[in-house]
Amino acid sequence: MRRSIDIELHRLGSSFLRVHTWRVLKEIDNRGYYKSDRHAIVSVVISEIFDIELLGFNKQNVVSGIVFEKTDDGVKMTLGGCFGVEGYIVAEHFAFEIETGTPPGSIYAKSI
Repeated sequence: MRRSIDIELHRLGSSFLRVHTWRVLKEIDNRGYYKSDRHAIVSVVISEIFDIELLGFNKQNVVSGIVFEKTDDGVKMTLGGCFGVEGYIVAEHFAFEIETGTPPGSIYAKSI
């Protein structure tokens, strides 16, 4: 699972989707939850948005996956719904930036 941290849309210039992601391990912690590691914040830098449909944005925004596919208009990024935001963005270009660690205020910061 991934947690959308924020979505920043701009008519001109770059837009951004920031997602907190991690690896789930097979080990269980003392609370009965699966342990996790390799936490990172992945920023998707989006240029030249042609089409967009986003639904259900709320305080948590867990997505089941993110898929990219080539279309006649550019590249389509689809956010699979789980709890909160879901939908798609079609744009000319997507780039990625990765920052290791957990976002400020994350519940996972205490359990790593």
